[in-house]
Amino acid sequence: MVTNVLILDQHSAVADLVAQKLKKIPNIKVTRLTGIDFKRAKSYVPVLRHQNIIASFLGPMDVDLDFEALFDAVSLVVPPIHQFLMMSHAGIDDEVTGPAIFPDVKNVPEYLNEQRYAVKVVDESEIPYTILRPVTITKQPAITEPRIIEEGQSVNNGTVSYQNVAQIAVDVIVGRRYLNQSVAIIDQK
Repeated sequence: MVTNVLILDQHSAVADLVAQKLKKIPNIKVTRLTGIDFKRAKSYVPVLRHQNIIASFLGPMDVDLDFEALFDAVSLVVPPIHQFLMMSHAGIDDEVTGPAIFPDVKNVPEYLNEQRYAVKVVDESEIPYTILRPVTITKQPAITEPRIIEEGQSVNNGTVSYQNVAQIAVDVIVGRRYLNQSVAIIDQK
């Protein structure tokens, strides 16, 4: 049986690597949605019909508006979705010790509100979900295994390689790990 995975991507190195890894796995069909108006439900409708898993790498800004449109489209199409993956950022729950760094974000309070609202939209959809909250993502090669930190636990300010984040995302998609959880990811030192 083929599992259809829809990757929502706004120029994310993590999304690129996730797509590459998933395409090598038998019985997984990957569709990438890029370069569309993610704030319009009509943009999602043509690709939703047979999707089983949605993996969102949208943002950093306006993900709340993107998700409102996405879930409007989901309610119209009613695809057989059994899993949703969202990449957010450590710090949205004030769990980072020390100052949290949000690259490419000019208005941090607005960004945090948008991320929290998007998570709420996902949670209320009643689709089994996983929220990945990596600390600052780097392009440095992965040299250590990542550490997964459960929601509610403090997270040290640090970095994580995009390769480690991508591998965790693939593990979530393929192995249905961390269902209905929000987990932080950091490289171990």
